[in-house]
Amino acid sequence: MVHKLKSYTWILPAIWMGLIFVFSHQPGNESAELSSGITQILLKVLLAVNISLDELSLHNAIRTIAHFMIFFILGYLWYIAFRIRDISPKQSASRAFIISVGYAFFDEAHQYFIPSRACELKDVMVDSFGAGCAIGLGWLLTILKRK
Repeated sequence: MVHKLKSYTWILPAIWMGLIFVFSHQPGNESAELSSGITQILLKVLLAVNISLDELSLHNAIRTIAHFMIFFILGYLWYIAFRIRDISPKQSASRAFIISVGYAFFDEAHQYFIPSRACELKDVMVDSFGAGCAIGLGWLLTILKRK
């Protein structure tokens, strides 16, 4: 059973990468509509509790947080996938980070070819930071589990 699990550890991160690709393949107007819808909902919630924020600032924050979280999940999935295969924590972290950052670059390059989208280094940096935080958390949990 454990051997079968080890054979399939790459499936979840690969599926997650596929979902990232699908969302990145949306034209700029569709992507903006999705994040604008989320922004509007949050603005209503915040106004209900007497908190007023600039819509553009909130919209940009939501997009940045989304980049961070999406790649946080990707980095963690890859770290776990390598750990399940009995690869050392250091090697698991290195491999997970290289794959995640590489995919962040690929994702932004892909967006360059999508109508009304752009390839932004800032997004690669946020994506990489998200993946790095998750991988660091995974490594820390591995160390704490050993003690």
